[in-house]
Amino acid sequence: MEHTATTKSRPRVRRQKNGCCDELQCESGLRNHYYEGKRLTPDMFRVEQRYFVERRQLLNRALYGWGVVYGYGVVAGTATEGADGRISRRLRILPGLAFDTCGRELLQVGDLKLDLEDVAVLDKDGKPLDRDEEFTRESTTVPDGYHKKPTGDGDVCWLLSVHYAERRDGDVIVPDPCECDRHEWDRVCETVRYTLRRIPCVECCVDAECGLDCGCGTGHCCDPKPGQPRHETEGEGQLPKLPFHRGGCRCLCDHLIDLDVEATCTTRLVEMEEDCGRVYVDLKHGVPVACISVIPDDCGGWTFGETVDPCGPRRLVKRNDLLFDLIRGCDLTRLTAISWHDWHRSGDPVTFEAFKKAFGSVGSDPLEYETTFMVTFSRPVRRKTLKPDCFAMTVVSFEPADRT
Repeated sequence: MEHTATTKSRPRVRRQKNGCCDELQCESGLRNHYYEGKRLTPDMFRVEQRYFVERRQLLNRALYGWGVVYGYGVVAGTATEGADGRISRRLRILPGLAFDTCGRELLQVGDLKLDLEDVAVLDKDGKPLDRDEEFTRESTTVPDGYHKKPTGDGDVCWLLSVHYAERRDGDVIVPDPCECDRHEWDRVCETVRYTLRRIPCVECCVDAECGLDCGCGTGHCCDPKPGQPRHETEGEGQLPKLPFHRGGCRCLCDHLIDLDVEATCTTRLVEMEEDCGRVYVDLKHGVPVACISVIPDDCGGWTFGETVDPCGPRRLVKRNDLLFDLIRGCDLTRLTAISWHDWHRSGDPVTFEAFKKAFGSVGSDPLEYETTFMVTFSRPVRRKTLKPDCFAMTVVSFEPADRT
């Protein structure tokens, strides 16, 4: 009898090189791999949940940025008298959605009536302060219309911000063989909480910095295609053919290369005691929603004032529909009328006398005189921004052939 020797093929093991274990921590994203017979433990589900939560927050930060997506209107209620005879005023916060700088969704699904006691008072570093001491530290009387014309840096305003918060729900007792039973939470409710921070009133109207800060780069990829002029058009008065370069082909590329979007956002939730139990709040990454006033009440305490500016301090997330409307010019300041519209692209020649008359007459100063050339804007513009280089007019003059 012949015996045939058989050998089992073994998988080839690649020899590890120095530095090949740099990704053991897998900071780029660790998720489960499932197979038959795998034993599922609570840690397995934690890994799975952490992966999807962190990846969603990363996309929120990278694609949308942070700020208010919609809603979060702030309305000052009427002053009412409580059971203790104290006159106070509530704020009404409307439903809304916002993204904080960590990429978490701050969602409020219904109207919220907010008392002054319901908000935490923070310093500039996000640390809680004593409420009464902070309110009485300086005068908090705010002039009417402060958000339109602040009277100085001494004016005190209060920045209302919304923060990500968690409330643990469903107390579960987990038995232990050593008779050391422990308590766990069955669910986590993602919610929001509000804070106040003292700021000068002038900061309620400070414009957000421009996120795009780069020059218009040049290079061989920016040059027109061989044999094709840079501004080739379909016809007279038509838009240039596509594709064409807009503002330098490397401008956005350079900006995105240098853009710093953290892979993770680590923060510690601060435990705060409330009437209904404990809540855990991220006091560091708040989203501003309004500038408000805090005034003394008639019982030696403090309450919300009537002045509310819900648009000045808030940062907005630019949704797709908003961007398309901006492209169409729905909200951009633009020219609505020009005084020479009868001449503009009419095709009919204008006499030199009529053209000369439009320039007006020279007064005592030859450099200063008024013309009849006027433009109308769709909304007010700052006078100092209207410089001579903002306007250009092309005049075509035809000389008669028989003129000597």
